[in-house]
Amino acid sequence: MEIILGIILLVVIGLVLIGIEFYVPGLVLVTVGGILLLTADFICLTNFGASWAAGLFVAEVAFALLTGYLVIKTIPQTAAGKRMILSHEQKNSAAVAQTPDLVGAEGIAQTTLRPSGMAEIAGKRLDVVAESDMISRGSVIKVVAVEGNRIVVRKV
Repeated sequence: MEIILGIILLVVIGLVLIGIEFYVPGLVLVTVGGILLLTADFICLTNFGASWAAGLFVAEVAFALLTGYLVIKTIPQTAAGKRMILSHEQKNSAAVAQTPDLVGAEGIAQTTLRPSGMAEIAGKRLDVVAESDMISRGSVIKVVAVEGNRIVVRKV
């Protein structure tokens, strides 16, 4: 009876560690959890035979899949899960930079461009790249090209 409780304890702890690994990167917990599960299989094999060990292994795989599914579905609804997971859409300057409407627009270099830096163009702070030389902070600049999310500027 003690052996069965030990096996159950190893399986439960292993599955909990695998469930925690979904939110704690590094593969350490899943490795320890997997070793605990394999240890439980080995103990079952030596005490109860191959058929019981195979049954335990299949049950562990099924419980591991169920644990993973439940962790993925339930943790994001908890308070801790809501703090860990990004729940809103991020907006950045790359989406703005993809509009070709900026070509010809003028702005002011917010940082020294050597050759890249920040500039305020059309009321928005954007990452820009100088066409050739270094451009000092506060200089008036003009957008000469938009290549994907790369904005190329030159000093006016």
